[in-house]
Amino acid sequence: MVNKRLSLLGLFLAFATACSAAVDPPNPYPGLRPASYEEMLETLRKADEHEFVTVSEEAKTTTGRSVLLVRLNRGGEKAQWRLLFFGAQHGDEHAGKDALLKMIRDITASPERLPEDVDLYIVPMVNPDGCAADRRRNADGVDLNRDHIELSQPETQALHRIARRVMPHVSVDCHEFGRDSSDYAARGWDEWPLIMMDTANHPLFAPALYEAGLRWVNDAKGPMAEAGFNYCRYIVGDAPPDGEVRHSTVDMDDARNGLGAYGGLSFIIESGQKRGQPDAQADLGLRVAAYEKLLWRFIEVRTHRDSDMVTVAAARQRPPGPVVPINYFWGRTAPGLEMIKVVETATSNIIEVPAYNYMDTRVIKKSVPAASAYIVDASAAGPIGDLLGRHGLPFEVTSTPLVAEAERVRLVRLEDSEDPVYERYANRLIVERQKPSSCAFAAGSLRVDLGSLPPLDRLRATLLLEPCRMYGLYQYAAFRSTVGPDGVLPVARVR
Repeated sequence: MVNKRLSLLGLFLAFATACSAAVDPPNPYPGLRPASYEEMLETLRKADEHEFVTVSEEAKTTTGRSVLLVRLNRGGEKAQWRLLFFGAQHGDEHAGKDALLKMIRDITASPERLPEDVDLYIVPMVNPDGCAADRRRNADGVDLNRDHIELSQPETQALHRIARRVMPHVSVDCHEFGRDSSDYAARGWDEWPLIMMDTANHPLFAPALYEAGLRWVNDAKGPMAEAGFNYCRYIVGDAPPDGEVRHSTVDMDDARNGLGAYGGLSFIIESGQKRGQPDAQADLGLRVAAYEKLLWRFIEVRTHRDSDMVTVAAARQRPPGPVVPINYFWGRTAPGLEMIKVVETATSNIIEVPAYNYMDTRVIKKSVPAASAYIVDASAAGPIGDLLGRHGLPFEVTSTPLVAEAERVRLVRLEDSEDPVYERYANRLIVERQKPSSCAFAAGSLRVDLGSLPPLDRLRATLLLEPCRMYGLYQYAAFRSTVGPDGVLPVARVR
């Protein structure tokens, strides 16, 4: 056994190759500390004194703090390129928030830095209660970046109201990841990227949006490398060589895909924080600088702006297709070996190691025919009607009993543990479709007629209501309570 282990170690080391690039550039803002809620208020008070800046309160948290939106617009109606940047959904992830506050200060100090054709919206602190406590979740204990289906919180509701009002061409959600996560540390490594970015990727979104988003992700590689920042497309997962590594989730509950449902380009940026250090914010200035380099590209780079605006406009008028993917995940379609850079903690050397389970392809495992309408039982009309209202989606309340040819869906089971085979999250909904039949619905039922909705609302209603989705509404306790005693879901499909 000892010889076998040595042989495997030797094989692994044979794959690992040394690199010569520096780990990180110098910190350009040494001594920078995370801005507090009160410091944010002062920054925005000063910004609001400028004629081209508007600050508005979009929500109050449950403790009374304000969720504030800053609009910076020097061109009036000429500003056609609409950008929405937001930070600190997780209150202990500071670099994005501080980069956004610095951007506001820099633009108000030098207004000419903001082109007149850019209409810029910034929510620097989505989760002010979490920031005040240096805590991931908000005051109600909710992870806001997992609340973009339910919209149970005032902070996420505000973000979606802003998105529906502004309809940005580009949305950017700012986060941080643990660069010294335990599985990497156990191998004597830190993660190599200082900062990563990825795009919205739900399989029901327009393919052209995905392609345009990936172009932004990939086009940043050269400029980031020239500036000395270790940058790559977002990857997550367990440490190589055997851990699964993949790109951003294809599910709908985060802001990247949640706001991507409004038909614009939508991104997540994550900078790497060494949380195990005595002072986890010692390099905050470096992380902020990396953020600045990426964020300003959306303001300054014009290479594909016109084509991106056309792509977004077309996506917002694109009707959903004839099938709805309901089970999808990251996989790989052909054998291959990817190499991933890591940093040896002891030496600060950068090496490349093999990742045998690098998943780079979105796989659709199951789809269903698209519905023409959804009908919601009167017994569930309250919570589901409220949900549709929070998403700004129209529906009809039936005043008399209704009989319709519809397809019922039954919940077979809820799988509340991780799936080690497909590396799937918990709370998977295993359902079965029943044959279409004549179904009676009581007065007070809800009807969402997809054919009468604009294409974008049709897409969003499908993403929200489709009862066959593996990660649909009934993964949440508030909606599991609406499931009938026989397991029949309260939303029926009309073909």
